[in-house]
Amino acid sequence: MFGGGPAQAAYTYTYIDYPGQPANLKFTDVRGINNNGLIVGYAFIPGSSAGAFIYAGGGFSPLPPAPGFIHNSAGAINDNSLIVGSAGPAGATSEVGYIFSPNGYTFFSHPNDTYTYGRGVNNAGLVTGYGLTAQKLAVGFIYNPATQAFTDILPPFGGLIVAQGINQAGQVVGSAPGSTGQQNGFLRDAGTGAMHWFQVNGQPTSARGINDSGLIAGYTTAADGFSHPFVGDASGYQVLDLPPGSQGAFGEALNNNGQISGVYYDADFSSRGFIASPAVMPIGTNADGAYMFSTAVARNKPLFIDPAAAQGYAYKTRTGDPNFATVRLPIGAGDSYYTVMVGWNQFPVAGGTLFDFRQHGYASGVNSFKVTDIETSAALNAKNPEAFVTELTFMDRGRFSGSMGPLCLDPKYAAYTNPNKIRLLLRACPK
Repeated sequence: MFGGGPAQAAYTYTYIDYPGQPANLKFTDVRGINNNGLIVGYAFIPGSSAGAFIYAGGGFSPLPPAPGFIHNSAGAINDNSLIVGSAGPAGATSEVGYIFSPNGYTFFSHPNDTYTYGRGVNNAGLVTGYGLTAQKLAVGFIYNPATQAFTDILPPFGGLIVAQGINQAGQVVGSAPGSTGQQNGFLRDAGTGAMHWFQVNGQPTSARGINDSGLIAGYTTAADGFSHPFVGDASGYQVLDLPPGSQGAFGEALNNNGQISGVYYDADFSSRGFIASPAVMPIGTNADGAYMFSTAVARNKPLFIDPAAAQGYAYKTRTGDPNFATVRLPIGAGDSYYTVMVGWNQFPVAGGTLFDFRQHGYASGVNSFKVTDIETSAALNAKNPEAFVTELTFMDRGRFSGSMGPLCLDPKYAAYTNPNKIRLLLRACPK
């Protein structure tokens, strides 16, 4: 299925750590990402067990305890904020799948299986996952909560099969061992149920996410012997570089903007969540040190740009460029709470939340704005071109040839603590 091909984008990472974890013992596993900037996963805090969480509106929240169970993990979230995962008792002697909504938990179990794991959900509410008997015999499935019916997906050669990503068309991706025991990814057709098996570069491959365009993400073994995230389709694939110091990274989900969520392991095997975004990189800097871009844009289609990071940014279009329509700022930079400034107007915005200029008094969009309130504790290097991935959409098609300039506070004002004063004092960072 995957024939290889050139890289399609410069994917850059944003790192996710669940709050309250010690620096030398991190365990954050980001599993699902939807099209509205929400992520789910599970984390471990010393003194407690692993638990599911959701990130929304700038903050992490644990899911409520699953009634009757000791632990739970979240596997996916759709655009209606339905969350699927699994929960179990102490001792891990069994596991049930669940769907979590504002109405609470609904549990389900694959027939005759001791362990049921919910792994994916689309906007129609169809759930994917897999079941295991006590003897660890596996079956993948698609579950329809409306009818409580399971459609089984069987491993062709035995072993563990994982059914995970499911898009709006009902296509499902996952993985199972091939005839040699080596891991293969699969794509299951929605209509016929036909299974298409593939490997990236002839290496062990696990498919984990598929979006509505048919783009697939997952992970594969690369030449360095580590697992790397990949993204691709029948026309080719791209294997992503690892985060610095990583001992392996695993792509677990993919949204319609091409963003991949997952988990990677440090040298000490602490785990950290990530979001990898297909960013357009700058072509250079102008006289003020702002990063310059030159790329085609389409009306309301997201574009991710990634210049250097600092305590703030100034975004500008050039004459003839379409205006900015929306902006979505990254999760994981400091406390993920920012201020968007348009002229003298200030708007609090949480990372991952879409801010629409048209809904805040700018019907024609804006040609410039600033983002401030990035904590110095975030340690964002103003010369690091992979530190602050920003999603933009535009009012019309055309070309974005504008800039995104890092902003810094002059050291002589370091004693200032008033946020309003600091916002006004931010200037272009020294080159």
